[in-house]
Amino acid sequence: MSEQIEADRFRRAMGRFPTGVTIVTAFDAAGELCGLTANAFSSVSLDPPLILVCVNRATRCYRAMRESGRFAVHFLRSDQQDLALGFAQKGADRSGLCRWTYSHNAVPRLEHFDTVIDCDLRDAHGAGDHAICVGRVLDIDSGGEASEPLLYFEGQLIPWAA
Repeated sequence: MSEQIEADRFRRAMGRFPTGVTIVTAFDAAGELCGLTANAFSSVSLDPPLILVCVNRATRCYRAMRESGRFAVHFLRSDQQDLALGFAQKGADRSGLCRWTYSHNAVPRLEHFDTVIDCDLRDAHGAGDHAICVGRVLDIDSGGEASEPLLYFEGQLIPWAA
């Protein structure tokens, strides 16, 4: 019989694995901008191009992703810590946190990001309190040279240190 792992202990252990930081956006049924900060993101497949992002199923953004069937993932730069924190706040209005626009794929795109990926929601698999959301990539918008990424490590947002 295995020992029950406490949530805080698990969170601390997972925090020792450095990850990039993203913001996921979608429109809800009323056309309002929804978004959240996520660090559980990965590529899944090249053919077809698929990504995954893990999203808490209790969030408004998750419901919006399910309702609209589309979402965007934005890779954060090292100078966007305040934005990451803003989108991590529960219940806050997202529309005033930064400038954003509509992509030609009908998803909200935030301005001034290194890379933005528009997706169709292909699948959402329940996994505890989160869903593993698999998106088929519709479009990618990357600037010129890659910028220094924002990382998440041991519970802190930290700029890339090459």
